Amino acid sequence: MTFKTVEFPLSSDVAVSGTVTLPYPTGSVQADFDPAGAHLATIAGAALTSAGSDFSLTFNSTTVTFTNGASNFILPKGATLRVQMVEFTPDLVGEDVGFKNIDAGKSGQVGTVDLFPPTASKGKVQHKAADSAGNTTTTITNASQAAARTYTIPDAGASADFVMTRTSVNVGVTPVTVSAVEHGDGFNHVTILTVTAAVLVPDIPADAEEVGALIYTFPAGVYQVHSVHLDVSAIVSGNTGMAGDLGCGSTLAAGNGATLQAATDEDFLDGQTIADMVSPATEKSLAADGTVFEAGDSHLFHLNLAATWTGTEADPSITGTVTIRWSFLGA
Repeated sequence: MTFKTVEFPLSSDVAVSGTVTLPYPTGSVQADFDPAGAHLATIAGAALTSAGSDFSLTFNSTTVTFTNGASNFILPKGATLRVQMVEFTPDLVGEDVGFKNIDAGKSGQVGTVDLFPPTASKGKVQHKAADSAGNTTTTITNASQAAARTYTIPDAGASADFVMTRTSVNVGVTPVTVSAVEHGDGFNHVTILTVTAAVLVPDIPADAEEVGALIYTFPAGVYQVHSVHLDVSAIVSGNTGMAGDLGCGSTLAAGNGATLQAATDEDFLDGQTIADMVSPATEKSLAADGTVFEAGDSHLFHLNLAATWTGTEADPSITGTVTIRWSFLGA
């Protein structure tokens, strides 16, 4: 309940059941006030209420009529009549109403916002603030959405705290042919990479050759890879039915080997024997060797392949999903 106040000096006595014409408070109009509200007034040290029949108010188009109660006292000439008029609050149930800003409560007085479901007696969702360490504002907002979304909070089985699993803290970057979904708390990460026709270099000759593609760059600092889940669905190549070697490493594979030769070509995931390099449909989950990569070490993550290729191909590519479980250990 909110009020607007007007003060009016009386130029003559106001008898019981008598009236006096008041102006509206500055900036207010008839529609702002509730005729049935519990209005208040003071005069000569006395407190009056419309609920107690001490007076009544009639809200006219441009003025307000104050009527002294039939059982009240005579309001004396020269006194200042101070009237608090209750502002009108319409019944908003079932209405679509737009507000620019809504405050529930105020500093030092807790407020809540209750949201009710369509079925009666089926609970509610309540939003309420708790004390923060400082006089700060916590803002809950959305990033730009590509389409309409519905986010559902599952039943945790008991009251619980939670950590948001998507993160943008201490994350890496991807080339244009790779998209990343980052889960974690900024230190413990699970990065899911969707690789779509990432081009392997160099071109494939009809001979033994190692090729690879950069799919992720870890953030600057110290990091450690714990495990890799590799699900490769297609390698575009004319070498159908030919076996090869597929791994993940901190360096781009290069050389004329039929298998990955350098240890750093497969230090994230040891080379796996693939029976068909065109449609491998391979799924591997293996622990990495636990090497800690310092700030000055390679921060690159490559998909690497090697085989004795039976056919040549320019701009070969690879498609699949790579999941990396890793830790950011500091700058």
